Amino acid sequence: MAAPAPVPAPPASRKRAAAPDHEPTASRSSTPAAAAGAKRPRRYALASVDDYEQLDVVGEGASGVVIMARHRRTGNKVALKHLPHGARDFDAVRVEAACQHACTGHPNIVQIKDVVADPKSGDVFLVMEFVGGSLRDELPRARPEKQVRFMMRQLVGAAKKMHASHVIHRDIKPENILNSFGDLKVCDFGSATFVNPAGKPYEECLVGTLPYTSPEQLAGNHCYGPGVDMWPLGCIMGELLTGAPLFGGDMTEKELLADLSANLDDQLNELFYDVLPELSPAAREVLFGLLAFDPEKRMTAAEALEHRWFAEEPKKANFAGFAPLFGAHALVLFLFMFAAVLSPAARREAATEAMHAANARRRRSSGRPDGKAIDQGIGYILMALALVLTYRAAAPDDEPTATGSTTPAAKRPRRYALASVDDYEQLDVVGEGASGVVIMARHRRTGNKVALKHLPHGARDFDAVRVEAACQHACTGHPNIVQIKDVVADPKSGDVFLVMEFVEGSLRDELPRARPEKQVRFMMRQLIGAAKKMHASHVIHRDIKPENILNSFGDLKVCDFGSATFVNPAGKPYEECLVGTLPYTSPEQLAGNHCYGPGVDMWALGCIMGELLTGAPLFGGDMTEKELLADLSANLDDQLNELFYDVLPELSPAAREVLSGLLAFDPEKRMTAAEALDHRWFAEEPKKANFAGFAPLFDVRIFKNQDAANGKQ
Repeated sequence: MAAPAPVPAPPASRKRAAAPDHEPTASRSSTPAAAAGAKRPRRYALASVDDYEQLDVVGEGASGVVIMARHRRTGNKVALKHLPHGARDFDAVRVEAACQHACTGHPNIVQIKDVVADPKSGDVFLVMEFVGGSLRDELPRARPEKQVRFMMRQLVGAAKKMHASHVIHRDIKPENILNSFGDLKVCDFGSATFVNPAGKPYEECLVGTLPYTSPEQLAGNHCYGPGVDMWPLGCIMGELLTGAPLFGGDMTEKELLADLSANLDDQLNELFYDVLPELSPAAREVLFGLLAFDPEKRMTAAEALEHRWFAEEPKKANFAGFAPLFGAHALVLFLFMFAAVLSPAARREAATEAMHAANARRRRSSGRPDGKAIDQGIGYILMALALVLTYRAAAPDDEPTATGSTTPAAKRPRRYALASVDDYEQLDVVGEGASGVVIMARHRRTGNKVALKHLPHGARDFDAVRVEAACQHACTGHPNIVQIKDVVADPKSGDVFLVMEFVEGSLRDELPRARPEKQVRFMMRQLIGAAKKMHASHVIHRDIKPENILNSFGDLKVCDFGSATFVNPAGKPYEECLVGTLPYTSPEQLAGNHCYGPGVDMWALGCIMGELLTGAPLFGGDMTEKELLADLSANLDDQLNELFYDVLPELSPAAREVLSGLLAFDPEKRMTAAEALDHRWFAEEPKKANFAGFAPLFDVRIFKNQDAANGKQ
């Protein structure tokens, strides 16, 4: 029999199932499908990671490494998440990218931009927007309720977006929440998945991090839902309020489940009435709703956002920005000073012992039979000590520099990858002070003119830089305070620079000359408004003087936060007493009182007001601190009466009241910024002041007089 005719080959299909013999690679080249089947099973032509210049590793986790990078063509800074498993399991990459992309557009979720690959190894990278440090960097420290409300509004809003997009994150924790100058962003969707239909179980049950794992996951229930994201948000809310994790420690899954099953209500009651007695009833309702043991009774994201606790108009929280520890509780600050004197090995050992002791205390205080109930506050103290020691000990042996290279951690204690000062062209030195030199500069790419404050001590004492930057950033947005833009470093020397808006000329340049009352009122309205913003942001400047007030065509701006600090709790002393410049130093500082407050700024503003009216400083001269204090104690009232009735007899009674209020010897009787602005002296509609150096040059009367002299109209 004749052999059958060969069957013609079917036409190549354009579907994915009929991939050609040669499949596209990351570099658009082709390799045999047989080889690709073992090494590169993905079916997508991805852009190359070589399009990005990798600068520095900024984070590591279970699912991959995060790298700060810059696009070679556009110069845009991005974050690359390296997924070495992507070449073997591209489906997992697709799920992570799809879940994150489904949440695109929400301001509190990190945005994904692309998926790229290494053309040589086949490793896959997610390209995302770059954001600075994580919320974990700012713990442990307890925060006030208003700030926690602002933060939780953002996080619950992000959860609402994810759940509306049918996405469950499954690993919400402080490490996966980034902080961009007070704007929180949820990141790392490596454990995320899309919501299953009701009743269909998930393959993975225990997903995420133990202290933030929900009871239903601990119980082995595979049919959970979006409530597993709301439980960790409750844990984070409690941690923000107390400064320490609520649950977990060194417990196993079974121990933690048993502890929550038996003691959750008691622990929450103890939290509300012993640890946080001043917490509002509305905040307690939200926290109780998020931490409901039964997922059916747990608050959803939509229900939480509609709660009365979130009804207040949102205001920007006073974040430390780059500074994890600003405004921290007195205990935690003490623990940090204690940790600083220990070696890394001693810190690690002490951290382990403190963590074990903390959990033992908390277990016994929760009513367990292995010990009598004691004050749970001891457990929180030990937990705070353990976290402080762990934070100090967790610094890597080699830390990133401004260029992404590494130097020994002992020489460079900061933990932040800073941009390079080489991005700016330094033009001229425009000012010098005790804390640094101010340089006029221009950004090489945008051409924008800025001021660079050179802080040579920053490489040795980055904490001081963080305090200054955070204090100034907390006052962002006020027109009479110089705005901070960035913190950069010299890649060679490690010196740190603050990048700020550029304003030319200080108020000192225009003294001495006496000004009319109307002009002084206009100027003082701006300065007291700046003080009100600082004090509302819990910042004390501590060095207000004419040299630290810049003049931008009549608009005054307070600058130089090198002596600034965050307000301490009542009764807690400051380390420094005599801060600032002697003629503007308050009596309580001259007397050696370390428990001062924002009134020290108001005294300085009173001195400046008197100097503007008279053209000369009111106090000081060549006196010492003791001589000036003695003079003020004995003669302040007589000096003010002489000023009002002999030197400034035409000064209005309202202006005298303001000046007397600002220069009250007793800080308890001194005017606050808010009280001063409400005074009748400032009731008149503000008008632009005619400042020396600018306004006279543009006085139209000059030209009218010239025209009249020439016989012209």
